[in-house]
This record gives sequence, C-alpha cells and structure tokens, in this order.
Amino acid sequence: MTSIYGIIKDYYGSNQLAQQLKDEEKRLGYVALNKLPGCQIMANNPTSFAALFKAFTTYVHSSGYTWNGSAGGGTGSPLLDGEKSTGECLMFARALSILAYAPKPYGLALNKDDVNFTSYTGLNKKGFVSAHNTVLNLAANVNGQALYVWENHKVIAYQGRYYDPSYNKIYDDLRDMALYHILDTVDFGGVDYHQAERRGDTQGYWFKEQPTGTYYGPSKRAPF
Repeated sequence: MTSIYGIIKDYYGSNQLAQQLKDEEKRLGYVALNKLPGCQIMANNPTSFAALFKAFTTYVHSSGYTWNGSAGGGTGSPLLDGEKSTGECLMFARALSILAYAPKPYGLALNKDDVNFTSYTGLNKKGFVSAHNTVLNLAANVNGQALYVWENHKVIAYQGRYYDPSYNKIYDDLRDMALYHILDTVDFGGVDYHQAERRGDTQGYWFKEQPTGTYYGPSKRAPF
C-alpha cells in the first residue's frame, strides 16, 4: 500500500495531494507516522538543502541500508516509507529529492524544478572508476583495490553543486567523482580490457573485466 512519501511522489502538484495525505495520516496514526524513515530524517529540522543532505546521509549511513545496483527501489519513496532498505544509487538520490520538494512537515517544500536528478557516465560516456572502500555494504569490484568501476552513477544537482547521498560527498564538478575515466574497451582473446586515463596523469591504464562485473587493475599494459 502506498504510504506518505509514495503519495507525495504520485500526487505532487495535484489538488488531491492534501486529502490523500490527510487520509493516510489517519490510517497510519501518530506513532507509525513518526517511525517512517522520511519523518525521522525530517525530525532533525533541516532548514536548507545542505542541512537536509547531512540529515539524510547521517541517517542512511548509520541505519544498515545496503547499496545494490540490482535491487531496484529507484522511485525513492520506498526508502522513505520504510518499505525498502536495499536499493540502487537511484533509490538514494530519488529519496533525497523527494524530501527536498515534499511539503512541510514531510520535506523542505523547495521548488521541485530546482532539484535535478543527474546520471554521470564519465567524460567519454563509457564509464569511470571511483575510489571505493565498502560503502553501504557494497564492496569494491576491482580485485585487491579500493576502487569501483561504474557504467553510471546517480546524484542530485542543486544550485550548481552535485550531492551524492550514496558516497556522502558533494562535488563542484561531476568529474570529481572519478579517479579514472574509461576511454574505450578492447577485446583481447575474448576478454574485455577497459582503457582508462587517471585524472592529472598522462599515463594510460587498463582494467581487465573477467568475468563480467569483476575487474583487475589498474595496469599500465594490456593484456595482463
């Protein structure tokens, strides 16, 4: 059953929103309502988007949530309504955006058009590699390295900065999330090797992918 934040997502901008919320508040009751993760985050009384980001990431990163790219939840509301604790980066980004534009007391009531969802795919739109110790129970995917190879990653753009709730980081430039940008992929003997460039370094690097989703590198030569 759709709860508070699902209603906000589905009815935002509709003249039915207030009544839908009123009915759901009555159904849930005060105690259950205030146990919703979204309400617990807003109980910190953030008054700006930066403060909301801090409240959101503090809650998510201390409450046992799991980042799993195949787990769905991309609408964001299931996290805020306590229906999902495992999801893709899209789930965390969308949940943050809902809290930004949701009406008070459920959110900051910011203009929805000012809170923009952004997907980054690297300089060459072929992916990138980020620094990555285990984050939200998601381990690195480069063997023996604190690195993660991404095809894309979702964040929220607000007033010229990029807010990444999954990594709990704020970027002035989307490129700042990458240590390496993937330039191309070459097949050596049936194995994919991803040619990459490290930021600030003219030396080329390679990441081997074998099997799919498991990586080795970085190496200065290929094949290896």
